Amino acid sequence: LVNISFGGFIICVFCISIV
Repeated sequence: LVNISFGGFIICVFCISIV
């Protein structure tokens, strides 16, 4: 799962930004 901590998805907000 690719989730960005800043301006990421609503599903994950505290996740680390994975590029």
